[in-house]
Amino acid sequence: MSHSIAIVDDEPDSVQLFKDILSTNGYNVAGFTNPLLALEHIQENQEEYDLILSDYKMTPIDGCDFQKNNRSKYLYHDNYYNSS
Repeated sequence: MSHSIAIVDDEPDSVQLFKDILSTNGYNVAGFTNPLLALEHIQENQEEYDLILSDYKMTPIDGCDFQKNNRSKYLYHDNYYNSS
């Protein structure tokens, strides 16, 4: 049985990167770049996802607010990158 993960990030490149990595490793992955649409979809389909992976810093709602509205297992990530 494959596990399903929802990726929520307002950066399309990040969503695609996570989708590529996770789907290559056998996970069913749904990606969302609009946190409000993702929130609506996930609330309507709570049983569909084993895990939600969300960016911590999104607009118009951040990862904390997004998580408060979901009952699923939840992880944050941050796209911070320091090139120095």
